[in-house]
Amino acid sequence: MSGMIEVKDRMIRILLVEDSKFLRLATERALARAGYEMSSAVDGDEALLLARQRLPDPHPAGYALA
Repeated sequence: MSGMIEVKDRMIRILLVEDSKFLRLATERALARAGYEMSSAVDGDEALLLARQRLPDPHPAGYALA
């Protein structure tokens, strides 16, 4: 898979949490085009539900929260 970012034969998984629909969709599309496997949530409650279903990959120093 050319241009894809992989960890041990699979794409890196990111969970994006953003309440602005415009920013969430734009960021999700950009990261997906860059080769990341994306999930997104509108708020912390939704993010926790998604994280329990399918954990995102941890940042090298732990979970990255921004």
